[in-house]
Amino acid sequence: MVERFLALREIVSSIINFNTTAPPMITAKDVEFLQDFVLLFKPIEVATKEACGEKFVTSSMIIPIVRLLRKKISEASITTDLAKSLKNNIFAEWNKRFLNIEHNQLFATATILDPRFKNLHFDDKAALGSVIRKLSNELRKDLIESESDSDAPSHSSGSKAYGTIITKFSVYLKQPVVRLKDSPFEVWTEIVHKDPSLLKMVKKYLCIMATSVPCERVFSASGNIANCKRSCLLGEKLHKLLFLKSVDKTFWGHN
Repeated sequence: MVERFLALREIVSSIINFNTTAPPMITAKDVEFLQDFVLLFKPIEVATKEACGEKFVTSSMIIPIVRLLRKKISEASITTDLAKSLKNNIFAEWNKRFLNIEHNQLFATATILDPRFKNLHFDDKAALGSVIRKLSNELRKDLIESESDSDAPSHSSGSKAYGTIITKFSVYLKQPVVRLKDSPFEVWTEIVHKDPSLLKMVKKYLCIMATSVPCERVFSASGNIANCKRSCLLGEKLHKLLFLKSVDKTFWGHN
């Protein structure tokens, strides 16, 4: 809305000048502040939309988004005192919420396992080392559990399998990151050739949504479907209708 007003402010000013009962036009100083406001909050809007997506992997994007967004806001050329105060408040709240984001095991693990990011956006070496150790321990635990389920587990074969997995993981970390538009799951399938131990962990973390917004969208959709006019709708039917609504329009032949 602010961007649209700034784009149309000359037209709005002309209309106000010809209407004696219209409210006064904002001052040039106010316009300058609004321009600074857009510089500060436009990157936040873009980042919020990315983090709240549901058609792509989001859990691995939080740490890169936080790091790049802070850099973008820091580099914003602010001129008004009010906008400078607003910028300081943004960073104060930022430090409360995101200062230790790299120590969040869920987001850190997902970021490492995403071939588009890996360890590229980690500033805290301690957090990076912690998540890599966690991944190694989890791989070992999964391998032990899979061996215990087999009929005749072999210690030597198990150690060899674990070594092979760790080697693949080390090679993965040393390889350059892939393009942002590439699918993490497709890249991982090529890397491990459908190795169940690694793919199981990749799916476990990359399938997690970064925010609760997708779930809230489902609740909103259910409220629109199961309204007072459809009070006799059974739960089984509601589940089917919610599923059909979640299907992308392209599957229905719409462009």
